[in-house]
This record gives sequence, C-alpha cells and structure tokens, in this order.
Amino acid sequence: MQCRPHCGACCVAPAISQPFFGMPRGKPAGETCVHLDRERRCQLCGDPRRPQCCGQFLAEPAVCGDGYVLANVEDCDDGNNVETDSCHSDCTDPYCGDGVIWQGVEDCEDGNMVNDDACTNICQDAECGDGILWQGMETCDDGNYDDDD
Repeated sequence: MQCRPHCGACCVAPAISQPFFGMPRGKPAGETCVHLDRERRCQLCGDPRRPQCCGQFLAEPAVCGDGYVLANVEDCDDGNNVETDSCHSDCTDPYCGDGVIWQGVEDCEDGNMVNDDACTNICQDAECGDGILWQGMETCDDGNYDDDD
C-alpha cells in the first residue's frame, strides 16, 4: 500500500525493540513515536536516524491504533492501546460480556451473560434489592430494600 498523507500509521503501529533517536527504549506497537508531527507526518522520513523498520512498514488499508476509523473495518479507533476505555486496542467497541471492564460504565465484567452470578448481565455488581436472585448468596430478591414485605 502507498503511503497515505496524514496517516502516521508507520509511526504508531510498529513495535521497535531497539533504541533510536529520541526514543532510547524503542517503542511498543500502538504507541505514537515522538517524531510524528501534528499533521501526522514522520519527521525522520529521509533521515538516516529513522529506524529501518519504519521505512519498510506496509500499512493495511486500516491500521488499528492510527486514530482514524476505516468504515466497515473498524468499530472505533481512538489511537491508543488502552483496553478499558471506549475503544479496545483491536478497534472493536466494548460491550458487557467481553471480559474487559469499561471504566466509568461497568462495575464488573466476568465475560459471560449469566444474570445470577456476582456480575449481572448488564455488568453491574449483584446486590440485594436489584431484583435478581444471586445463586448461592441470596434466598430471595424482590427488587426493593424493604425488609418487611
């Protein structure tokens, strides 16, 4: 694939295990290189200090982690490798039951859609009064906090 203007995938997608100019520890895949400018161009392009792998990088039409969503290929692309935010590092949308707690949205995440365990199928912690009988923990749950009914 030809280099795309304002793409920056070659500065985000590859893992570089060797130290190089400006990045003495290299960089993990998905981390943005310090040489990617605001216009998403590599500032080391043509510079002998540019790692060889960057020049050899061949982007797919969509590169997860480049910050751009390619329609019909990626659900989302927030340009980072954070699993617990609104876009997984594989560019899929988070959902209850995917096994990853979506910070600020889900209380729990047990990777299943079983409603009567410690984590309900809407990814909320099971508790007395939620109207769901938590197997092995509750003998009843009528959906309220009134002990006298």
